Amino acid sequence: MSSSQRIIVALALLLATGGAVRAADPGPGDPGFVSRAEYDSLKRDNDSLKKDFLEMRKEFEDLRKQKAAAGGAAAEPKDVTELRAEVASLRKTQEQQIKDAQDYTDELEKVVKNVQEQARANSSGTTQLLITGDASVGFDAHRHNTSNFEAGVAPRFLWKLSDKIYFDAALDIGLGRDDAGGNTTSVDLKIATANYVVCDYLVIGGGLFVVPFAAYHHNFDPSWINKLPDDPLVFSDGGLAPESALGIFATGAYLFDNGMKVNYSVYIDNGPELSGGNGTISFDNFTDQNNNKAVGGRIGFLPIPELEVGYSLQCGQASASTNHEHINALLQAVDVNYSHEFD
Repeated sequence: MSSSQRIIVALALLLATGGAVRAADPGPGDPGFVSRAEYDSLKRDNDSLKKDFLEMRKEFEDLRKQKAAAGGAAAEPKDVTELRAEVASLRKTQEQQIKDAQDYTDELEKVVKNVQEQARANSSGTTQLLITGDASVGFDAHRHNTSNFEAGVAPRFLWKLSDKIYFDAALDIGLGRDDAGGNTTSVDLKIATANYVVCDYLVIGGGLFVVPFAAYHHNFDPSWINKLPDDPLVFSDGGLAPESALGIFATGAYLFDNGMKVNYSVYIDNGPELSGGNGTISFDNFTDQNNNKAVGGRIGFLPIPELEVGYSLQCGQASASTNHEHINALLQAVDVNYSHEFD
């Protein structure tokens, strides 16, 4: 008899004996009465069968465990296993294709961005051109002289060719009288330079530039800054200090960690011209009269942002256009400037 059959027989016997015990309720005079001895005998048989049932259930559990250990989990059909492997392979291939597409898209965006930046940098459109400047209207009244209204405009053009190269040009347009006493309009070219940014601390250039001698012409000459009716004598037309010069220059600044700042400018130009007859020096010399170029520069020191102390120097040889007469010209200047913004 197999173990499962034995378990079924034992269950049937337990049910039969249980029914017999429950049926033994009548008294001793009843034909179906069960005595104490018979009850104890049936109980022992019942306990024995119960014990056999527990042992058979244990054997059944052990047999099931052995079967599970021997055969393991039910193996999947071969086609299901192959299908799972194919799905995993397709998923892996799809993930790789998505990653390759994303990498290609990122690389394409970088190339497009680089091309756009180069196109903007090489563009000569209006976005690279800045037109600025200043204009003024004034009233001039001198004692014992006729009063007059005055007007002028000074446009300035900045053209950025690239992040390193830009051009700078400025005009000074004003009203006045000619030598015959007639009304006239004067147009003076004050700046015409090509500039190259070497680094954050250095810019080099060449052309017609404002001479960095002292600080007036370079920083305070525009009428919206200078409120005086006339320029200081040293910096006026025909004065002792140069205003514009034709040559090459280098300029820059450096900021220290403690907040102090140093700015500098050096230049080489055609040099002044010795005016014949009166012995004066003219700095509006667009053609040099000798091979001795003028060399100059300025250095400024700012211990605090509001205060600047500067020293300027220019030396060269001035020659006359009519003869070979020449003199050595040495110019020096010290300037102190203080500015403060009020709330």
